[in-house]
Amino acid sequence: MSSNYMSYLGSGIVPRPMGTSFPTVVPYRVYQASDREVAIAVGSERLWSIFCATIERPDLEKHPDYRTNALRIVNRQNLEPVLEQVFSTRTAGEWVERLQAAGVPSSLVRNFEEVAQHPQSEVRKMFPVLDHLTAGSHKVTGTPVKLSETPGGPNLPAPLLGQHTRSVLKEAFDLSDAHVDDLIARGIVFESR
Repeated sequence: MSSNYMSYLGSGIVPRPMGTSFPTVVPYRVYQASDREVAIAVGSERLWSIFCATIERPDLEKHPDYRTNALRIVNRQNLEPVLEQVFSTRTAGEWVERLQAAGVPSSLVRNFEEVAQHPQSEVRKMFPVLDHLTAGSHKVTGTPVKLSETPGGPNLPAPLLGQHTRSVLKEAFDLSDAHVDDLIARGIVFESR
C-alpha cells in the first residue's frame, strides 16, 4: 500500500481497483495458466529482460512500447492480453518452475486448504493447535510476523465467559476480593467457576 500512497501523493491521481495488478509495475499480477493461476512480479528492467527470454518472447523486451516499466504502464492494455495468451499455453507449475529457475519472482496462487497443508505453514507455525476447555483441540491462525526476541503468537485458547472476571477487576480497578464477591452476588458482573 505504501507505493500506492506514494503514487497518489506524487500524482494526485486516486488509484482505482485493478484486480491483482499493481499500478506502478508491469507485469506484476496474477495470470491464468492452462490449469490454474500463477502470480508473477517483474520489478526491474533486468527482470524484464530475463522474463521475456524465459517466456520465449524476446521480441517483447525491446519492443518500443514495452522497453521500460514506464512504457509498460502506459501500454498495459496492449501488453496484458499478449501475456495472458502466453501464460495460457502451459500449466502454472511449469511456469513457476521456469520462472523461479530464471530468478523471476513467481508463485502458484494457493487456496486456503493448500496454504494450511503446505509444509512451510508447519515450519512457520502458522496454524498452531490449542486446547480449549469446552471446544477441545483446534487449530487457530498464528502470528505471521516472527520476531526472534519477542515471537508472540497464540498460546492460550479463548477464555470462557467470565473466566478472568476476578483477575481483571482486581488488576485493572484494584478491587478487593470482597468487592468483587459483592459485584458478582448482585449480578453486576459474571464469573465462571
